[in-house]
Amino acid sequence: MEEEIATFTDVLLSLLDSQRPSVPVQDVVVAIQCRRAESSIHLKALDGPSTVLLDETVTKATEWCRGVRSLHILTFSGSCTVALKFGDAAAWGAFDRLLTDVCGRNDALSAFSVRTEETSAKQYFQFYGYLSQQQNMMLDFVRTATYQKAFLQNSIDFRDKVVIDVGAGSGILSFFAVQAGARHVYAIEASSIANQCQALVKGNNLSDKITVIAGKVEEVLAMSVCAL
Repeated sequence: MEEEIATFTDVLLSLLDSQRPSVPVQDVVVAIQCRRAESSIHLKALDGPSTVLLDETVTKATEWCRGVRSLHILTFSGSCTVALKFGDAAAWGAFDRLLTDVCGRNDALSAFSVRTEETSAKQYFQFYGYLSQQQNMMLDFVRTATYQKAFLQNSIDFRDKVVIDVGAGSGILSFFAVQAGARHVYAIEASSIANQCQALVKGNNLSDKITVIAGKVEEVLAMSVCAL
């Protein structure tokens, strides 16, 4: 027996990878209806009162990860990965709690944690979280311009592709990838600079092209976002 527990409105549904024709290729604002069963959540994405764009069940086996500020990425069985961007932090938090309640948290040591001493990792990410350190790298004109030149001169390798920028930092390489024609970029950054990266993306009106994911790449669960 399913029980309706929540409906979230003004959620931006984005297709990342799918073999299902019912899921729209273009981003669309939907309502997410959640119905709870004993050990799962039944999700429906509704475009209007009767048009169902997504009809899936979240279980403990469902892969998911959090993005920066209001984003969740979920991978369902049958090659369907979507991003859900919520209109406000409260709705995002409530949905996050639903996912955590059903799927649980991944408490196993990641490959990063196994090979890296905790204090060393903390110092490393603290260092790259400083704005001054990011500024120093971007002010290295030769380095930055060489990256940009390489991206633009090899635009055929980026055009209409989905790109993952691992250790994105300020997001400068993500911006270059978009300039070179990338369809979408997922900027993964584990340090606190991810928040500034998100602000830069928003400030440059590229939220539809660049998605910032805060976390270590080894611990990002839904790596099938790479729809290559």
